[in-house]
Parts: sequence; structure tokens; C-alpha cells
Amino acid sequence: MGDAIRVAFDCIPEARRKLLLVAISGAEPNLIAMPRTVRDRTLEELQGLGLLEPSSANADHWVLTERVQSLLRVAGITSHFVGEDAITSK
Repeated sequence: MGDAIRVAFDCIPEARRKLLLVAISGAEPNLIAMPRTVRDRTLEELQGLGLLEPSSANADHWVLTERVQSLLRVAGITSHFVGEDAITSK
């Protein structure tokens, strides 16, 4: 199953993939090194797709939506699956 998940993530555009992997790992997507306009636009795209949302406690902090968290649990994808190598690769 690891190969299927890797292929799935490889099909996601790079900026979206990086921000999603960071959010899955529990880190803050706003802290990823990429041009600010690209990061902000990509976060808005991911919000529009229903994947990320601003935290209710801090609007500058982005978190996975409940739906995405549930789907990841069912798929067996945890923060342990998404290591530093996955975030920094490519």
C-alpha cells in the first residue's frame, strides 16, 4: 500500500503536496520555505478543495479538515507515514 500512496502524492502538484504533507505531519504549513504568494494561493486552493482550513484558535494556523483527518485514518496514513524525507523530497 505504501507504493500506491506514494504514487497518489506524486500526482499532486508540488506546492499542494508539500503543504498537505506538512499539515499531515502536524507542522505549520505557513512556515514552509516557498514564495509567500505561492504558499498563500495554494493554502486558499486547498481550503477551496475542503482539505485544509484555518484553525478556530488561530486563523494564521492551517489544519486538516475533519473529513480529511477521517479519510487519512481509514487509509492508514499517519504523521509517522509522512516523515521529513517525504516533505523535503522533490
